[in-house]
Amino acid sequence: MTQVLNTEADKAEQIFEAQAILAVAEAGANALKIIGQVANTVEGQRAIQLELAGDAMEAKKAIAKESLRLFYCRMAKLRLRVSLPK
Repeated sequence: MTQVLNTEADKAEQIFEAQAILAVAEAGANALKIIGQVANTVEGQRAIQLELAGDAMEAKKAIAKESLRLFYCRMAKLRLRVSLPK
């Protein structure tokens, strides 16, 4: 009897998990649909442009930071070469 109850409980849990997965997938699909509709408006396109501009600024900032780091590393190597006795 206990084994039958455990089997039924496992089945119920699997059904619940499947329903949860479907609900999440449906919510994601609805969100994409709404985003698509909003992106098709003037305000939506402005918001997308603003987001892209922000992403571009972050990328340029990261590139500048890495360039500066590489510059300082190169300068440190040059100083090390100059200060070593020959």
